[in-house]
Amino acid sequence: MKNTIEFDEIIIDRGEGLHLAYLFFVVPFIILHVQYCLYVRKQMRIKRQFRAVIRSTKRNRKGVKPSAE
Repeated sequence: MKNTIEFDEIIIDRGEGLHLAYLFFVVPFIILHVQYCLYVRKQMRIKRQFRAVIRSTKRNRKGVKPSAE
């Protein structure tokens, strides 16, 4: 049994609007949220890798004496 209301010649189907709202508002929000989470994880991974590069560079420079120019 569908949930419909009739006004003279206008028939309103209540279920259709809910599906359209879900399709156009909820689904894009979920997609954007997932993309944001993936972006944050990627940034954290890049920072971690960059931090490791800086640490290894500092370790390599400790034994090297500055050159007299």
